[in-house]
Order: sequence, then C-alpha cells, then structure tokens
Amino acid sequence: MVKRRKPQLPAIFLTILLWSGFGYLVVNFSPAEKWTLLVFFPLSFFCLFFTFSFFLYRRLSFLLSFFAISFLLLRFFRMENVLNLTLIFFLLTTVEVYFRVK
Repeated sequence: MVKRRKPQLPAIFLTILLWSGFGYLVVNFSPAEKWTLLVFFPLSFFCLFFTFSFFLYRRLSFLLSFFAISFLLLRFFRMENVLNLTLIFFLLTTVEVYFRVK
C-alpha cells in the first residue's frame, strides 16, 4: 500500500490563487492580444498541474497537464486531429511506463 501525502495549506492556497488568476484572465482580457496567449498557456498548465497533484502522483500530474496543454495548443493552431492526439497520448504513455519500470 502506497502512503499518500496530504495536501498542505500552501499548495492549496497556491492552487486557489492560480485558478483565480486564470479566471480573471479569461473573463477580463481579449484573446486577440498577444501577451494574453503567452500568459494563458503557462497559467493553465500550472493550474492543471497543481489541481491534479492533489489527486495523483506528481509525475502523472505533469504528464496529464502536458497532454491538456498540448491539446489546447493544437486547437489554437487548428491542427487537432485524431492522429496528433493519439501520437501525443502514446508518447506520454511511453514516458510514464519508462519511468515506472525504471
């Protein structure tokens, strides 16, 4: 049985702060501005990473967040299709299996 650590108060505070900033960015700023895109993708990555890290292991949280941001970037550049998503999924699955076996 794997002992799971409990989320600590600073991590909870940081997650709430990140999601608040993300909500503020989405509601108050236009996506047509270049700087909002440079802030949107890293902010959404960290929001997802810290949220997933409460429920999953850090490595899996990182991989899921990376998959979500990769999907969002593909959607932004209008390149999303089943093949690209499948390749990203299997790449991240291979990375997870590699580090789990190692």
